[in-house]
Amino acid sequence: MRTIPPRRPPLPAYGFFGGSFDPIQKGHIALAQAALRERKLARVYLVPAAQSPLKNDRPRASLKERASLIRKAIRGKSGLSLGRWEMDRPGPSFTFRTLRQLRHQYPRRRWELIMGEDSWAHFHRWRRWREIAEHHRVIIGKRTGPQRAIVRGEAVYLKTALPTVSSTDVRRAMSQGRNVSRWLDPAVAQTINKKGLYL
Repeated sequence: MRTIPPRRPPLPAYGFFGGSFDPIQKGHIALAQAALRERKLARVYLVPAAQSPLKNDRPRASLKERASLIRKAIRGKSGLSLGRWEMDRPGPSFTFRTLRQLRHQYPRRRWELIMGEDSWAHFHRWRRWREIAEHHRVIIGKRTGPQRAIVRGEAVYLKTALPTVSSTDVRRAMSQGRNVSRWLDPAVAQTINKKGLYL
């Protein structure tokens, strides 16, 4: 009698959430936590880019400062971690390169790519986006309110309603001297004020 080998359990899934995080704000955290919860991910890594290839302007805060703010924003939040993979790599940060590295470095993990709907609108402009979509499910958070989960190919819309704030909104408000505490983790806001960032 032929013996049927036991089915291997599915590989654990991890979330990759890249961006400038200039600065990290509550919308970022809400998106990371929604993906962690809805997708039942083992962990979500927030990965600050040294320089986005789709943005002409360099981030206002240094990479070290942005990473420090991420650490403060995720402190005490289970399942969220800082991903350092793009911090020591010179030049523009290309997601496809980092995901290639992670597939090689962690062959027993699946990686899901997390992004907001603004990034999804420009996904076709990303370097080697077809390669990314071939290997990774894309998880999209919407700012426009609760949505039914939709699967189109490898893209999934989260159901959780996310804050409508963006980092651009935060920087603009701070440059105008407006209070942005409702958009930032208290520890992040305190550090920004102490160091005079984004003024």
